[in-house]
Amino acid sequence: MKRALLGVVLTSFVLVFVLGCRHGSIVEYKDVKIPASQIPARV
Repeated sequence: MKRALLGVVLTSFVLVFVLGCRHGSIVEYKDVKIPASQIPARV
């Protein structure tokens, strides 16, 4: 019983680790105009 529970916990941990470490694409925005109304004022 304990061995089955350990297997489930270990499998869950590995799945969370693998899904959290997957590579995503990085989007780089160049020459994008931002309206002045969208820029927060400095305090």
